[in-house]
Amino acid sequence: SQIQSEINRHSYPIMQEYVRSYCALCVAIGSAKLSAEASILPGLLDQLEEDVHSNKSKNVEMLQLSEEICQRVFAGRVTSCKSAKDRTAMSVTLEQGNILVRDHGLPETSLQQALDSMRSRGTRLHNCMKNVGHRQYAFNSFQIKCLPALYCPPPGTFGKKVQG
Repeated sequence: SQIQSEINRHSYPIMQEYVRSYCALCVAIGSAKLSAEASILPGLLDQLEEDVHSNKSKNVEMLQLSEEICQRVFAGRVTSCKSAKDRTAMSVTLEQGNILVRDHGLPETSLQQALDSMRSRGTRLHNCMKNVGHRQYAFNSFQIKCLPALYCPPPGTFGKKVQG
């Protein structure tokens, strides 16, 4: 939406300055490990800037890049959709899966299996139960077809009867 694009364009320079300050601190501290980690950040910021200015609707790549940058600079960040359960659950579990791959050695080929497990047995379905009284995500089959593959819940965890 237009407001999301405006927020992203407004917020990008703030994130960019925070990352620059973080990188300068890494150099000032003199830690080779931190400096090596920080050397990745300018490329990630360049990619994010392209995404911010592309005005692409539903840009999930931009979400994933901003998540990674925030994690690398130990910044706080919030992910939430309108009801904070369905799309939020898909985004948060994808972020957790990406952390498992990037930082903990999960083979990328096992990412989908990990996502399906978190989404079908993890705490996110408990959130649905508490919010709407059903252990299902409130996606219908049409919505599932429109979601990027990595944001799709596993079969049996969504249904049209659930109110979102």
